[in-house]
Amino acid sequence: MGTPEPSIDDLFESKKRIRNPLVPIGALLTAGVLTAGLISFRQGNSQLGQKLMRARVVVQGATVALMVYQTAIALEFRLFVVAEKVVLIVYFLLRLMSDFTVETINDAVNEFNVVFHGPKESPYDGGVWKIHVKFPDSYPFKPPSIRFLNKIFHPNIDEHSGSVCLNVINQSWSPMFDLVNVFEMFLPQLLLYPNPSHPLNSDAGYLMMRDKKRYEQKVKEYCEQYAKKENILGSSVEDGSGSEEVSEDEDSSSDNEATGTEISKAIG
Repeated sequence: MGTPEPSIDDLFESKKRIRNPLVPIGALLTAGVLTAGLISFRQGNSQLGQKLMRARVVVQGATVALMVYQTAIALEFRLFVVAEKVVLIVYFLLRLMSDFTVETINDAVNEFNVVFHGPKESPYDGGVWKIHVKFPDSYPFKPPSIRFLNKIFHPNIDEHSGSVCLNVINQSWSPMFDLVNVFEMFLPQLLLYPNPSHPLNSDAGYLMMRDKKRYEQKVKEYCEQYAKKENILGSSVEDGSGSEEVSEDEDSSSDNEATGTEISKAIG
């Protein structure tokens, strides 16, 4: 296995470690001067002792200055990394909005819902799901968490929580991926090629291995019961590409029911 990518906190700590050796040096100098001053006082050389005590104050001041400088540099690095990550997420989010319907949550950029259609030529064709996406602090070195908000029958998706198997995500994830990759490649591939060997939903995994025809029938039953398009999108969104305009009355009604602010965009 390769060496894991460093998280933002790891980078932050490494920056501190680079500058930390200066501070112990100052502390050692302070302790040395203080010890020499006390010895001089005990030996009766008060003039030398006073000079060494004044030197101690100077060294202590220099040590404090070094600590303040180090903290400022570390804080500046931290703010730069955080700002860079936010810009990256916003950029990917805007790209995603050009092809998918996105619903923000409390105007946050690191957490939102995306409307996802089941891939064609699969038993999930015709199903529509809301996918909850949340970015970890270590993104893009770690993948976003992905959770189906309405039920789906799939070996690698927990039936109750909607969480996608972490092993499946981590094995496929790369810092070079963006949100469009997740919804145009990763999720379609997950539904097209389930892995029943390591299931989160043991019933789905067992049924797929023992009786694939019954498994596909169960998938379609779940799509019909829990993933109907009209229940997820409402009557204002149709099949095909192109932008859909929503009337003010419909928009107001939708706002009262949604948990976030829905941004209707083209559906691929």
